[in-house]
Amino acid sequence: MRETSGGYFWDILLLSQYNKDWLKFYFSMIRVLPCEDCIQKTLKFHQDNPIPIFKDQQEKNEYIWNIRLQRGGEVWRNETIEKGWTLKTWEAKYNKPFSRIYK
Repeated sequence: MRETSGGYFWDILLLSQYNKDWLKFYFSMIRVLPCEDCIQKTLKFHQDNPIPIFKDQQEKNEYIWNIRLQRGGEVWRNETIEKGWTLKTWEAKYNKPFSRIYK
């Protein structure tokens, strides 16, 4: 279950549209992780490694993808290496931002 929950956490961050309030969204997502230890470790990680200001969606996605590779679950990291997944392959499969306003 932890691998699945963690995967959803990162997928939501990658799908989310970057804007001026994105950092608040990111920290809100951290606070609803299903594991108190995960919440504390993630908050501590970002206290020691502040999130940069991004210029656009792609820069945000590259940062999240790299953090996911660094901090994501071991099963997912191994599968990513074995299958050769990249941010581009992920985007090709899931390029459906849910926080965009459509008119």
